[in-house]
Amino acid sequence: MNAHEAEVLHNPRVIAGTFRGFEGFRRIRSPLIDPLRALLPVAVECVGVANEMRPPLAQLLRGRGFYVDERDGARGIVRIAAALDRFETLERIDEITPPAEPLPAPLQGLVHAIARCVKARFTEHFVLPWRGGLLELGGRPRVMGIVNVTPDSFSDGGAFHDPDKAIEHALELERAGADLIDVGAESTRPGASPVGPDEEIRRIGPVVKALVQRLKIPLSIDTMKANVADAMIELGAAMVNDVSGLESDPAMAEVVARRRVLVVLNHMRGTPRTMQQVAGYDDVVADVVSDLRARMERARRAGIAEDRIVLDPGIGFGKRAEDNLELLARVGELKSLGRPLLLGCSRKSFLGRVTGKSTDRRGAATAATTALAHERGVHIVRVHDVDDAVDVLKVLDAIDDPIRLA
Repeated sequence: MNAHEAEVLHNPRVIAGTFRGFEGFRRIRSPLIDPLRALLPVAVECVGVANEMRPPLAQLLRGRGFYVDERDGARGIVRIAAALDRFETLERIDEITPPAEPLPAPLQGLVHAIARCVKARFTEHFVLPWRGGLLELGGRPRVMGIVNVTPDSFSDGGAFHDPDKAIEHALELERAGADLIDVGAESTRPGASPVGPDEEIRRIGPVVKALVQRLKIPLSIDTMKANVADAMIELGAAMVNDVSGLESDPAMAEVVARRRVLVVLNHMRGTPRTMQQVAGYDDVVADVVSDLRARMERARRAGIAEDRIVLDPGIGFGKRAEDNLELLARVGELKSLGRPLLLGCSRKSFLGRVTGKSTDRRGAATAATTALAHERGVHIVRVHDVDDAVDVLKVLDAIDDPIRLA
């Protein structure tokens, strides 16, 4: 069993080390603080640990200064805690284990998977290659502006269904500070009816053709259909934002791999029409991490390079309001997957549940989620009101580093 297989099977994730205040500590840089990072307490949870694997795992880790919690071992759950520097030694477990006592392959795979997930949790910067250059992620979140070329969008009532209006709106978002533009021609609101591929291409094609000639930033296509994605990539799109996470169309993974574009793997169960009927989780964060990890592995096996993958927990997609809030509170756990995170909360219904405000009055609530994304190290926020998001991030940057105003 290799580390990739162990990650999918055991779903290791950092469950502590993301406590309130840690993200602020992470941003502090000084000769005094830097050496202390290795002493940060970290806890990891693994599931599906077989009965016969638990004793040797516990013995191995305890012998290296780890605390091992087996209280839920009967359910296959093991929790491990230590200072960050202890976890870093697990990457070299082969070197420090005597050759006369080689680790069984399943145990070695699990130990390596634990080390990988901890290293991933504390990886802050990523570089995404696209046809126009490199998109650097880290520090403040990048802002992805939304353009809906649909007659029935939940958020803007089809205001940009006309191609010329959609093109001008995208250019306005770029001028307002957007780092990416995401264009979609099929509504994915709960209960939405599907749109045929020909109609989707008819709606979105003229917009994409015009924008790739005029935008200086990456253009993303919000679609679940492989032939739509393929046609738009041919026109110049740099990213596919598939809300089904490559689940809806079996051919989508092949298109993304062959075209070598960026891809957003979103978490959703069911379809936009049925997703709210299948909402329900034992632990929404653990389930979302597990599902995304499995989708990443399928993408990898299909030939999609890992450095082209962005992950989206799918706020509002097959989740109740309390599920969405729990995901936001624990979004740091998703960083154990080792890929950039995209958060799309803009104007969504759970914000209405919290505030009592209608869709067109959820700007402040959306801004609150943008601020949280900055605090928790999320890499991209997908929003309708780009200028508001940019202002929020500018202020937070200035607070973190006042010298920026000099």
